Amino acid sequence: MIESNLKRLIGMFIVVLALLALSPVSDARTITVGHTAGAEYWNIQDAITASEDRDAIQVGYGTYSEHIVINKSLIVKSRDGTGRTFIDGPGKWRCCQYYVG
Repeated sequence: MIESNLKRLIGMFIVVLALLALSPVSDARTITVGHTAGAEYWNIQDAITASEDRDAIQVGYGTYSEHIVINKSLIVKSRDGTGRTFIDGPGKWRCCQYYVG
C-alpha cells in the first residue's frame, strides 16, 4: 500500500515538473519597426516606449533619424543586418542612450 502511494506521488511529481517545463517562462514578444507595410511601429523609440522588459525590437532596413533612449532590459536588433539599418541621431552627438537599473 505504501509502495503504491509512493509510486502515485512520484508520478504526480513528474507530471507537475513536465507541466512547469512546458509552460512559458515569460511573455516576451517581438515588436517590429520599419518603413514598410506590416511593421507595428514607424519609429524605434515608439516601439521602445511600448515594450516591456525582455521584449525584442526587430528593426527593418532603412535610416531612422531619431534619438533613442533605452531604459529597460530589452533587445534591439536589425532584421536585415547592420549594413542596411542605421540610426542617425539628428543634431545629437550620440543617437542612443542606455540606462541600466
